[in-house]
This record gives sequence, C-alpha cells and structure tokens, in this order.
Amino acid sequence: MHAYLSSKKTPEELDRWQAVQVDASFVESEEEIVLAEYLAKKSFKTKPIAKQFRFEFLLWLAGTKDIKSALKKTEVKDKALILSPHPLPLPRAQLKKRANALAIERISLSRL
Repeated sequence: MHAYLSSKKTPEELDRWQAVQVDASFVESEEEIVLAEYLAKKSFKTKPIAKQFRFEFLLWLAGTKDIKSALKKTEVKDKALILSPHPLPLPRAQLKKRANALAIERISLSRL
C-alpha cells in the first residue's frame, strides 16, 4: 500500500483509486500498514469479512470486525492519510519505519 497525505477525499475518488482514508494521526508507521496489508491479503484468500480488499485492509488496520466501526474509528478529523495499492498524484506521507508495540498488537490480535 502507498500512503499519501491529503485533504479529505470524496467517496468517488476513493472508489476510483481503490483506496481508503484514515485520519493522518491514526497511522504512525509503515510497519502498521505492511502488517495490516499482509493480514488482509491472507484473510481475503480464505475467510474475508469485507467484499472489497480495501475494506478488509481497513478492518485489520483499525483492529475491528465490522466496517462501520472501522470507518468511525479512523474518521478523518483534520488531515487524511490516503492508503492505496496504486501510485497516486498526491504527496507521499513521511511515516516512521517501525511501529510501537500497541499498534502491532491492535492489528495482529483484532480477529481473536
């Protein structure tokens, strides 16, 4: 997934880009994105909750089991972080490489 900083985008833009947006303060590291993407790919092949991969990814990233809760938990308040599998014409986000332990725990244990 590619991460971009932006103002809030419309649902049509997100659909076109196959992207999700979260509040920029919700994700601090590349490691969180990589882990959520890995787990989403794995579950999407076997037993996904969401019908679209981008929402399966959002579920893992948010650490929830339903899309409505994930959207509420990651709702954009100020700046958006756009997460897309495609390169986009937006400025790249500068994220830390490593995540803190609680962020990794939130993602990895969300389906238990």
